Amino acid sequence: MVVIAIIAILASLLLPVLSAAKRRVHDTVCTGNLRQLSLAGQMYWSDNDHRAFAYRGESVDGGDLFWFGWLERGGEGARRFDLGKGAMQQYLGGSGVETCPSLAYVDSRFKLKATGAAFGYGYNLHLAGGLAGPGERIDRLAKPSARVFLADAAQVNTFQSPASRENPM
Repeated sequence: MVVIAIIAILASLLLPVLSAAKRRVHDTVCTGNLRQLSLAGQMYWSDNDHRAFAYRGESVDGGDLFWFGWLERGGEGARRFDLGKGAMQQYLGGSGVETCPSLAYVDSRFKLKATGAAFGYGYNLHLAGGLAGPGERIDRLAKPSARVFLADAAQVNTFQSPASRENPM
């Protein structure tokens, strides 16, 4: 009985340490993802006359091209999604940096926009030149190091059913 009590006390002391370590690992992975995405952005700019990619591109094959991939038109959660058609994907080589592990994307509280779709980073719409571009010339920005390119992001939907103010998704 004493041994079980000692093990329980040690476990209660160890769990917060393990939880903090897991958080630090997630932070490191997120930082690494942003670094890889930033390098991919720089390669894209170098190959495209130093111009940032548009937020939203043309409409093709019953869907729309966005900077992060192709998204089929249709109902929330039922649309097809192709990450491979995103502006930076050729520079990322399927490296799996699309999401930060700190957010539970597959959770009953959230509804994905498309089947298998999750992208956990937001793109600075001002660099993109608005919703339809053309993107800014990166080499002509005043103080480019003071601009945010990408950041952790998640869409909280309160305007499309079944989401509401009381049930955000």
